[in-house]
Amino acid sequence: MMAIGVGLGLAPGWGREDQRTADAPQATELGEVVVRAEAFPGILSDIQSTPGAVSGFTGADLSGLGVRTAADVLRMVPNVTVNAAGGGESTRNVTFGVRGYVEDSVRQLFNGGQSQVGFYYDDIPFIESYSRNVPVQELDSAVFHRFPQNTAYGTPAPAGLLILTPRPLANTWEGMVSHTYGSYNLQRVDVHTQGGLVSDKLFFGFDGRYESRDGYYNNTFLDDSFGDQEAWSGLARMKWNLAPELSLTLTGGYDHYNDDAVALPLSTAPDIFVFPSPINGLSTQENSLFAAKWEWTQETWRLLAVTSYRTSDQAQEASQNYFLGLPPTNPPVFLAQSSRTLENITQEIRAESTEADALFRWVLGFFFSDRSNEGLPSVAVLSAPFPAGRGIVEQDLEQQTYALFGEATRTLWEQLDLTAGLRLEYVENHDVSRSAPPQFTATTADERVESWGVLPTFGAAWWWTEAQMTYFRAAASMVPGGGRLAARTLNNYDPQRSWNFELGHKASWFEDRLTVNPALFYNDIEDYQGFVSTGPFLSGVQNFGSAHAMGAELDITARPLKGWMLYAAFGLTEAEIDEGSFQGATLDGTRLVNTPEYSLRSGTSYRHELGGDMGLVARFDVMVNGPTNLSEQFPFEQSAYTVASSQVGWEWKHGGIYLFGSNLFDAQYFTSFAGNSSTFGRVQVGDPQTFGIRTTLKF
Repeated sequence: MMAIGVGLGLAPGWGREDQRTADAPQATELGEVVVRAEAFPGILSDIQSTPGAVSGFTGADLSGLGVRTAADVLRMVPNVTVNAAGGGESTRNVTFGVRGYVEDSVRQLFNGGQSQVGFYYDDIPFIESYSRNVPVQELDSAVFHRFPQNTAYGTPAPAGLLILTPRPLANTWEGMVSHTYGSYNLQRVDVHTQGGLVSDKLFFGFDGRYESRDGYYNNTFLDDSFGDQEAWSGLARMKWNLAPELSLTLTGGYDHYNDDAVALPLSTAPDIFVFPSPINGLSTQENSLFAAKWEWTQETWRLLAVTSYRTSDQAQEASQNYFLGLPPTNPPVFLAQSSRTLENITQEIRAESTEADALFRWVLGFFFSDRSNEGLPSVAVLSAPFPAGRGIVEQDLEQQTYALFGEATRTLWEQLDLTAGLRLEYVENHDVSRSAPPQFTATTADERVESWGVLPTFGAAWWWTEAQMTYFRAAASMVPGGGRLAARTLNNYDPQRSWNFELGHKASWFEDRLTVNPALFYNDIEDYQGFVSTGPFLSGVQNFGSAHAMGAELDITARPLKGWMLYAAFGLTEAEIDEGSFQGATLDGTRLVNTPEYSLRSGTSYRHELGGDMGLVARFDVMVNGPTNLSEQFPFEQSAYTVASSQVGWEWKHGGIYLFGSNLFDAQYFTSFAGNSSTFGRVQVGDPQTFGIRTTLKF
């Protein structure tokens, strides 16, 4: 069955213009939104001159919206879902869904899964979900492409690509400190500083964050709150200009999470924040990042060489009585524990042209990634009625990715842009696992799966006028296959392959005060990879068959008066499995998971100037997601929900005070889901109604 959909989206700019230091490098700026061009990361251009469905935000927009992480950016993008494995709006191990392509947190962590959404921070590529937590208080811009970007960038991006660009390091010192207090004893402190250590030669920057919040669940068994969260992180950058054309940027980061282990049984009770559990559990995670970026810049091109190393140490403990429908007991009948160490090394070398108006523009590059994932999950039976003992599933996963990529665009007759690109990709997954009784059958598995991809891209754009452009794009993408794990009654799974098509138009009037950007897309997916359960504590990835996703998007933004901006983004989407089955059960016509039937992103912002660099600001946002299928294997669905937020504040040259509210209608909704049978599923729940005050000081 074919999938059909309609969507609207793009929520650019709010707030006042970003005030950069006078000696900072200035980006090419057209209109009010500054973003990287789609195919060439060295070119800065306006959204309206970028062929493709792109959402872009300036640094001022992101600051006004309280954006702290990559997940915060994508929550504002249409046709994108954000799943938080840590519960609520946690930033820990978030996964994304785009136009029918869906990541799964369990697959990402335990099954060697590769991200389907690529991510760059300051040209550093990220290929796994646990690296999406870097603090990003002070960004120059954020851009998200809702289309494969495999031939212009190294990191695999079969579903889309997010690019975060920090503020340029410059001679003048600047800084920011912000404190937020809100409901459930929310406490958050953000700090930022950057400037020159040696004039025009050596620069330094630092972003830091501390956050804690009491749980908003009621643990009726312990008569205690449940769901406490605590996190702190830091990210430092140092740039050294070795010569006028050569620079070296070193980046180091660390983030730590200490949360209660939130995973609740799917309930039809009136209040999903009430849950009896014999223990609150724990979930800890420590991530580190080290990266070196060499940049050689010439008059018409540049060469990048970026090396990165990341680690993540994770541990969890939680009662699992409810997996088998058992009431809470002390001690718990079932206690699940796990520990995991992940490492990832990446190397990307990319050469690209930098002249946005050149008749011929190009990019060439090489990408390599080496990932390891060592874990020891276990399930302990502590009391009757089951035999006491500890069942273990030990995993040692290795994944290596190699890719050559390139793309070129030629302009003809000053109106036609023709683009062609190619990516050659090889991925090897080596999965070694064993299981032990009494809870699991004693088995071992040693599987090596290779995936080859020849992934072309084609595109054309016709400029009717300087403000009107029609474009078409086609691109192949691949999600690599993998091996079965011990104790799972599953087979190795094949690569998921797809062809993706997009037809769109971009138009602006009244000097960009009104922009309208419609687009149609169609994704043809073969060997669709679905996430399945074969019993309590046992899950994995399998190929379901063929699937389609079709849709249309319309981005509308209006700025009728100075300081006033409105946007509206409505969408209808249908995405289904066309022909597929699992363990003899047909899946034909099953809706793809985490793809709402309809969605809405809309809002308005206004700044009233008071003179003397002072102003009053206000904004209001609404996000609506329609009914959403939660599992292709089991009959679980999330109902439609609406999340509204607002903010009012007073700003002056060196700071601001803001009152805010989020989830104003106190909607109850899920941020992640895992099904274990046709009658049981576990979920994590979005943040409830929250109010607070934020104070920011700048120098």
